[in-house]
Amino acid sequence: MDESNPPAIPPRQSSKRAAAESIEHLQARKKRLAKTIKVSKQKLTRNSSYDADYWLARSLIADDLIAKTRLERKISIQSLSEDSGERETWYKSEAAKDLLKREGVLHTEKRLFVKQAERLTCEKVPTKESRRWFMHFFTRSPNGLAVTGGRRDTSVQGNFRESLIKAQNAKHPNYAEEKSHWCPITCTWFHEELTTAAHIFPWKHGQETMTRIFGTEAEHEMFSVQNGLIMSTMAEARMDKGLFVIVPFANDESEAEVKAWHESSPKQYKLRVLDWTDKMMEGKIPGTDPKITWTELDGRELQFRSDHRPRARYLYYSYCVSMLRRSHHQGQHETILKDHLGRKFWGTPGAYLRQTYLLAFVEEIGAQDLLDGAEEGDENSEADPTALVIANEQIRSACRPRQDVSTIEWHKKAQP
Repeated sequence: MDESNPPAIPPRQSSKRAAAESIEHLQARKKRLAKTIKVSKQKLTRNSSYDADYWLARSLIADDLIAKTRLERKISIQSLSEDSGERETWYKSEAAKDLLKREGVLHTEKRLFVKQAERLTCEKVPTKESRRWFMHFFTRSPNGLAVTGGRRDTSVQGNFRESLIKAQNAKHPNYAEEKSHWCPITCTWFHEELTTAAHIFPWKHGQETMTRIFGTEAEHEMFSVQNGLIMSTMAEARMDKGLFVIVPFANDESEAEVKAWHESSPKQYKLRVLDWTDKMMEGKIPGTDPKITWTELDGRELQFRSDHRPRARYLYYSYCVSMLRRSHHQGQHETILKDHLGRKFWGTPGAYLRQTYLLAFVEEIGAQDLLDGAEEGDENSEADPTALVIANEQIRSACRPRQDVSTIEWHKKAQP
């Protein structure tokens, strides 16, 4: 080799360009996965016998969806500078939290699919009713076959809202001029356009599913005042996202206090914050005097203007959903049921849900304390995934982008 003419050294690519090429590669993989998922769903739609093979195929689709979610996370991270601290900031962002929760939801779904396949192959085959319900729900799941369901009747929702306003005595005394409603969560008045009649058990799951979970007593309660609260749209957005829960206003360390709460009427409730880091919890609550943040509502008693209260069992179901959501975000451990003082968030045992349904939650998140809310049942009964399936879908829905009512928009409305 002629040392006087050494071979040319190829120009070094910048780390930024290398990262860009890596992102392109990840995006290509994501695109291929999306195509594979679409084809797999189409095959299931055409050849649906709903047997064990069907549910195993659904578990494989869930695997692909998990892989796609992980690629989305990698793409987001790769596009940020490692040295500037952008990546560390991203890990704390809402986008990162939602991706993690979405992956947790998919893992839960996969386990449910595999279990359903196992049920269909064992000797104790589930009833046609059970299989029909499973299909009814998952064919309407956005990550399932996405078969479109019905729409909410606006007149029914309107009647539901008016009934709740009357039951809660939510209208301002000077309503003709103020046009505002009372929010028991924030304990302040909001313009009527910034309040909503919120369903505790979501209406989109349907009356049939509600009856299956809560029994014949709930047969006509989807649009009943027993299943709702008038609250500000800002409070509803935070509650739907699982940032706080409504729990009994009682000290779980005092048996006398717990007993008194069960015997009381009307029952009193308080708010407990579950996520202290979410940006939606940082801002000041409009209309409060003195001004307080959402996190400062922790431990505060809800203030109602009448004796009406929603059914405790619906609030307990909502609480279980929030615990499942926290397990997706934090990992499986029983401490999610307690606050930093070691006290339970829901400290009043009772017969809120069937034991078989709560067993499914316990199997999923390892939280034995949830059984404190179980109705009496056979100790040897198997876990029924019905309520867990619904909770899982509810969490996934909350992971989708949703606009919050801003303080600026609130100020456009006259506050009493």
